[in-house]
Amino acid sequence: MGLENIINIVKDFFATVLNKPGQVVGACIRDGRWIVEIEVTEEDEYMRRHGRNELLGVYEVELNEKREVVCFTRKELRERGKLQGILQDPADPDRGIM
Repeated sequence: MGLENIINIVKDFFATVLNKPGQVVGACIRDGRWIVEIEVTEEDEYMRRHGRNELLGVYEVELNEKREVVCFTRKELRERGKLQGILQDPADPDRGIM
């Protein structure tokens, strides 16, 4: 199975299961498993109400040897157009680390 298929699996998972269409920004094989990074628009009512930029979440996605998504983690949250984001605090995913 080629890289194109892996990208489509991850994009389809985010679009259908999480209702978050996104763009794949990286992919590699690590220890026989695919690791993929995808950027998705995060819905944030406060940001919309106050006319702020959209928030983008960068997720790391792992696929098993059967090419099934087995885990995903949001690694970064940033405003669209900014290069550096807010790293996620693993103890509190709703709060970032500056």
